[in-house]
Amino acid sequence: MGGPAAGQTAHLERAGLKKERVLEEYRRIAFLDPRGFWEKVTERGVAGPVTVVRLKAITELDAEHAAVGSFEIEIILLANPADH
Repeated sequence: MGGPAAGQTAHLERAGLKKERVLEEYRRIAFLDPRGFWEKVTERGVAGPVTVVRLKAITELDAEHAAVGSFEIEIILLANPADH
């Protein structure tokens, strides 16, 4: 009999994703250094220069970080098709 795993597999197949790809992307996310999403920037403040840490623009991400971000967006859109 099919259990929760069978339902998840069927959902992935309907979405056009293979279980192996999802597992590979989860591995990539687990071992990715999250510091690559952020950048230190020095801006002019009232009392002089101030260093802030901010999220990088998507166009400034390296290929590995951009791939993780795009996969996460794809999963969110596929999980909630009625919302989009």
